[in-house]
Formats: sequence, structure tokens, C-alpha cells
Amino acid sequence: MRPAMVVGTAAFMVVAAAVGAIGMWPIYEDPWFLVMAAAAIALSIGIGSIALARSWMWWRTAIAFATVFVVAGVPLAVPAVLTDPSQIPAALIGVLSAPVTGPNNLLTLELPLGTYQATLAPAFLVLLLAPGAALAIGARRSRWWGLAAPIALTPATFAIVFGATTATAGILAAVPIPGLREALIGIASCSTVLLWMLWRAVMVRRLALREAGGIRQRPARRAAMGRAAIGTSMLLIAVVAAVSITPVLTALHPRTVPRSASEPIIRLAQEASPLSTYRAMFAADTADEVLFEITTAGVDRVRLATLAFYDGQLARVTDPAARINDPATAYTRLPSARLVGGDGVRADVVIGEYSGLWVPTVGTVAAIAFDGPDRAALADGFFYDAAAGSGIDISPVYGAGTSYTLRAAAPASMELSEATPPRSAPTLDETIVPESLTQWIRLQEAGSAGAGLADLVDRLRQRGYLSHALETPPPGTGWVAYLGDYTFAPSRAGHSTDRIDALFTALVNRQTQLPDATDAELVAAAGDDEQFAVAAAMIADQLGFPSRIVVGARLQAEDGSATGVPPCEDGTCRGRNITAWLEVQDVSGTWIPVDVTPQHEIPMDAVVDERRDPENATDVESERAEVVKPPEADPADADPRTSDDPESEADLSSLVLGVQIAGSILLVLAILLGPLAVIVAVKAWRRRRRRRAALPAERILGGWDEWVDATIDSGGPLPATRTRTEIVEAVGGADDARALAMIADHASFADESPQDEEATAFWQLVDRERERLGEAGSWRDRVRATLSLRSLRRGRRDRRP
Repeated sequence: MRPAMVVGTAAFMVVAAAVGAIGMWPIYEDPWFLVMAAAAIALSIGIGSIALARSWMWWRTAIAFATVFVVAGVPLAVPAVLTDPSQIPAALIGVLSAPVTGPNNLLTLELPLGTYQATLAPAFLVLLLAPGAALAIGARRSRWWGLAAPIALTPATFAIVFGATTATAGILAAVPIPGLREALIGIASCSTVLLWMLWRAVMVRRLALREAGGIRQRPARRAAMGRAAIGTSMLLIAVVAAVSITPVLTALHPRTVPRSASEPIIRLAQEASPLSTYRAMFAADTADEVLFEITTAGVDRVRLATLAFYDGQLARVTDPAARINDPATAYTRLPSARLVGGDGVRADVVIGEYSGLWVPTVGTVAAIAFDGPDRAALADGFFYDAAAGSGIDISPVYGAGTSYTLRAAAPASMELSEATPPRSAPTLDETIVPESLTQWIRLQEAGSAGAGLADLVDRLRQRGYLSHALETPPPGTGWVAYLGDYTFAPSRAGHSTDRIDALFTALVNRQTQLPDATDAELVAAAGDDEQFAVAAAMIADQLGFPSRIVVGARLQAEDGSATGVPPCEDGTCRGRNITAWLEVQDVSGTWIPVDVTPQHEIPMDAVVDERRDPENATDVESERAEVVKPPEADPADADPRTSDDPESEADLSSLVLGVQIAGSILLVLAILLGPLAVIVAVKAWRRRRRRRAALPAERILGGWDEWVDATIDSGGPLPATRTRTEIVEAVGGADDARALAMIADHASFADESPQDEEATAFWQLVDRERERLGEAGSWRDRVRATLSLRSLRRGRRDRRP
């Protein structure tokens, strides 16, 4: 191959790979990515050039790429090993498993990835294989050279497929055109490959003319300039059209990539709503349990779960009408520090007896660092919803004893009375909102906007009565003991539309009976944060405020707003400290926390002495409630992490991890060695089919074809139009080979048909000749012949003279 062809092809492939690397930058956004990309492209071109110079077969080139990928991939794709050699085994496993697990990791991690674990390995693999393989194929003068074009486009395709779900706003802030980066990368990559194909066609034609006898074509400069002008004009038109049309298409159709539908399959669908299990925190055996300990400053709330959707039955984390991987509520892994605004906050957390999957967080999380020997597994299992501000950990080792450090931004503060609703109409379906709620709002004659919402929520809290149970707790125990002089009132759990309707119906009836009464005289609805958070969310929706319910804990409440559910004591959060509050969104996008816990000082049966008794007295019975035991728990709702034998669970998780590692390694080996095994299997099947043909003559002719194929794979010439005798003479003329040619000619042209014994003896000669061919060369020659594709590529018309 001419050096000019190799150098020119290498230059085009480097440009195509560099364009793809530029497209990959938003996926990583780390300076080390530039080092890795440059090294990968250089190594790739080096391997491709050596393969061309030494005329390597494809399998030898594949082995070279695989070796360099493993050896160079560890330091380049996992740079943490350069400062911490103890991570080399884990890095090696990550690199080996990258072809299998890499795509899933890229799709389930939040961008940018940085240098998190082995996430650079897939990009390193693409940049290592694409330019070198395209060079090794495209610089050869073979009929397969066209395969180099799609291979060269692989880096750009990788950048687009594994990119973000939203198109970038533009390459520069001064050019805010949505999707401009993606459009220009696609145009640049395709243009580079197209120009290479045109250049190659010209070079091949010139070389062919020279080889034909030194013919030189007189350059037609004017025609060449015309063609160049036409090509340049078409390229400019394509760029202008793409830049003009891309923003329109981006606006009309959301960008859909595998990341849109391949978010992690997590256990949210199997988990009960955190609000429906809220009352379990106040049971006698859990109220005093230490759930977690937190040390922080600058924030007064700890978030466990955010529930932004309500379907009339449950408040949910995800939209019940959408998929669990809906981008609006997508939980993604947090590989590196996120860029967040606001004042920086640090929080050190130690998990106690808490057994859920929710991870206590504060503010807007920028980074999380787990401690202990299981920190890698915990980091892999951590997923974060940036929009909701909540995190989960699905790792089996997450639980008691887990410790981590959060770095976050403190949330913006704003008074509810100053808030402006972003919309003018409610969004909840009319069938979900009870009529009693809208009737109660009308009776209050409150204002609108934030001031009206603050007034309504305050009245709701003052006219409600705190109760966490349906059955009276034992005296001096549980949550009742911490409320002081408290009169118990039973309340039903649940937050369905029916339960909220019962709450507001009681409030409406009391206010209708006592239209001029004070808030103290209008206490009529018992419940806790579970019911009152949903009730406040419905009120906010009626006034045009987007809202969401947050389950968490207060760290401090100096204004006395958390008297019913006390804040954590010195950062120690127990079951009785868990509360729920509402967050409403202002038109500016700021989320404002609103406490909803009802009061507990004034009981519902308070007697109003100033009011006259009715003339016709009636017997009044105290409110009674019949205790209804809940149904037995469904084993399907049980937490899969719960186990009576922690040691066996730990052993099982270790076994699963070992199986995953072994499976990944075996799968990688299968991918690398699979094509070789397929070649061997195809040749064995072909030989077996020929040996077991129905007629003796077909078996003899099949044996001749087998000997010819073995000769071709060992480096012999193709049959072309030679006779059998000429083929034997061309490869050395061994006695057994001459005998094979004579018997095959006799089977082809003789009048009488050969017998089975003749066919069996013929195949014995074929086997002996194949052994001779193998012994004539080294073990490398035998391997090369076994894996050669020459005999598989020759056409049927070349098989029998």
C-alpha cells in the first residue's frame, strides 16, 4: 500500500475521531478526558499503521487492540489508580466489563460523568477502535474498504446516543441556538468521511493509471475547481439548513436518546408511599428509635422523600400516569460534583435504625461521599433526583451503620405571603378534589396569592387536631407522652380523596353550625401530617400554586412552628421527629416550605360556656370510634433488605457480586473470542456436511473441495480456472494430492458411479493431506490457517473446476 494512501487516510480518521471526541465532551467535562482521548486516538492510529505495514490478519489486529485496551485502559480510563494503586483490581474489572456494563452505566449516571469509576472506559474503547480499524480497512485496496466509513462515524454516533436528553443551548453563549452543537458535530463527521471517500477514489484512480503503464492524465484544473465549488456550495447549504431547521425540530419534538428510556430500574414501583407509612414512625416500638444522626449548619430541614404526584389514593414519588423512568422524576446516579448555586453546606450523616431506601439529604446535593469498606457499593446504589432534591440507595448494604458526607447548597428562602402563583387555574382533576374542600375555601373568604394561601393553611392547622392513631396509646407511652397535657382523639389513617373529604366535611359542618365562632371553637378534624399535607396541597392547587409533599425532619424550629412534631435533638432524629410539610413554588421557581402539622392544645370537644343550650335538650354521646384492625401485611410489601440472618444476607450479596464479576469477565471473553469460535464452528460444520453427503460421488467431490479449502487457508493460490491437476502442481504436487485429483476427476467424468468404500478411502487421503499441510508450518501457521477466512470468501463457482 502506498504511504500516501496510509498517511492521508490516517489524517482523515484522526479528524473524524477528534470531532467525535468534541461531541463527547459534555458527557464528561473533565480535563482528563482530553488526555484520554488524545492517547486513545494516537494508540489507535499506531495499531492500524502497524497492521497495514506488516499485513496483519484481522484476528491479529483484534488481539492487538484488545491488549492495548486492557493495558492502557486501566490508567487512562480509571485515572484514580495513578494516585491509589489499591484500586487497580477494581479498575481492571471495570475496564474488562466496560463493553458489557459501560452503556448501562452511561445511561444511568447524571451528566457530567467526570472520571467517576470506569465511566471513561466506553469512550476510550470507541476512540481506540474506530480510527485504527477504519485506517486498517480503508487504506487497503480491497472490496471491503467501504466499511471504514461507518466505523469512522462511531465516535460521533457515541456522542449523540449517550448524550443528554436535552439538546445543548449552543456552542457559545453568544450563539444560543438549541441543538447547534449536535447539528455541527453530525455535519462535521459526515463531511469528513465523505471527503475521505472522494479523496480515496481520486487516489485509487491515479494509482491504477500509473500501474497500467505510467499513463498520466492531464489535470483539468478548471473542471476540478468547478467540482470543488459545487461541493463547497452544497456543504454550505447543508450547514445553513441544519442550523435553521434544528431549533425548530428541537422545539417541536423532544430529543430522544437511549438515556430517555434507560434510566435505572429501581425499586420505587415496589415501595409503599412514604406518606402512607408515615404513622409507623409513631408506633411504640419505633417512636424512640434513632433513625439517623446528622451534623450540619445552615439548614433546618432534612429531606427523606419528595412526593409531587397525587392520584386520589396516594401521594407518590413518580407520576402514576407515566413510566417509572419518566424524565420528570428520573433518579440518576451522582458520579461527581454537580454545579449548584447558593451557599455551600456540609452535612455528616450516620444511619441508625432506619430501614428504608430513602437517603437523608439537605438542600440541593452537589456531591456525596460514603465512608467505610462498602463505600463503592453504596456509591453505585445511590440515585438522586435533582428536581425533587431527594435521594435513594438501592444497595443491599445500605442501612444501619452507613455513614456519608454531603456537600450541598442551602435552599433559597422566601416568605409564603410574598409568593405569586405561576398559574391561574388548578391542575388536579375535579374527581380528585372533594367538593367539601372547595366549599370550605369559599367559607373562609380569604385572599388570593401567597397571602391567601398562608391564611388558609394557618386556619386549617388551627382548626385541626393532632392525632397519630385510631386506638388510644397506653398512658405515658409513645408519642402521647411528648405532647404534655394532651387529650387523645382517634383519627383514621390514609390520605385518599375520601379521607380528605371526611376531614373538610367535619370542618364545614362545624363552621356552618357556628358561623361566628373563633378558631378555637371550630376545631373539628383530627389527623396528622399525612392528611393535612395532602389537604394543604389541594388548597395550594386551587390557588394556582404547584406543590409537593416532603417527608423528613426539622433540625430546629425556634419560631415554635414544630410543637406537635418536635425537631431532632442535637441532630439525633428519632421516629417521633419525622414530619411532613408542603413545598409550594413561586413564579420565580423558588420552593417555599410550609408546615402543616395541626395544633394539639385545644381538643375537639371543648365546651363553649358562652353559648346557650338548646331548649329541647337531647342526649349527647361522646364521639366513639370502632377499632378496625388492619389486614395482615402482604409479604410482597416487605422490604427485601430485611432478613433474620444478617450474616447470610451478607454472604449472599458477596456471592451475587462474585457472580456478576465472573459473568462480566466471561461475557467479555465471549465477545472477544466469539468470532474466532464461530469461524472454527462453521468450518467444522462444512467439513461434516461434505463428509456425510448422500451419494459417494458427492462425498468425493466434497472431499476435494475440503482439500482445496485447506490449501487456500494455508496460503495456497485460489483455483480460478485451473484444472485439478494444475491446482495440485501449483501447490507442490504431493503424491497423495495427485491421487486426490485423479479420483475426483474420475468421480466427475466417469460413466460408472463410485462406491462407498472409494469415498471412505478418499476422505482418509484428505485427512492425511490436511495433517501434512499442518505439519509443514509452525504452530502460528496452523492457527492462521484455522482462523483464515479465505476459503469462506471464495465463491461457489470457484470451488470445482
